[in-house]
Amino acid sequence: LIESCDILLDGRDIDAADCPPLDLATIRQRHPGLIHLEADWFDDVGPYANFAATDSTIRALTGLIKLVGPIEGPPMHAPDFQTGILAGLWGFIAASSSVLGRMQDGRGRASRLSIFESAIAVTEYIMFESFSRGDVMRRI
Repeated sequence: LIESCDILLDGRDIDAADCPPLDLATIRQRHPGLIHLEADWFDDVGPYANFAATDSTIRALTGLIKLVGPIEGPPMHAPDFQTGILAGLWGFIAASSSVLGRMQDGRGRASRLSIFESAIAVTEYIMFESFSRGDVMRRI
């Protein structure tokens, strides 16, 4: 198990916990079966590249924040870290698939995950349901 406490912010490495830098290339060379998963709020390309975010930011951008709050009132912040949970699920799928691949050929895998795109997957499902049932999902 390899852990890192490096944080990437606006393209700069910030080491808030005085951890030594992580040289992933050297680690991969020494351990070719390494499975590495990297997650960030947004991908490194596109209109939100290098932006910082929070769970609420992602929920707002994907339209999921409108489902939380009183029926007749404005949407509210729900501190349930739902987008992190969704990203964890997608990350688990990527890591599990990597383990299966490594069982076949012995090689490691690297995956990159966007928390924003993980949450969009739920939005696509909600849009499909709305279209097929002819109604819009509302707050309960």
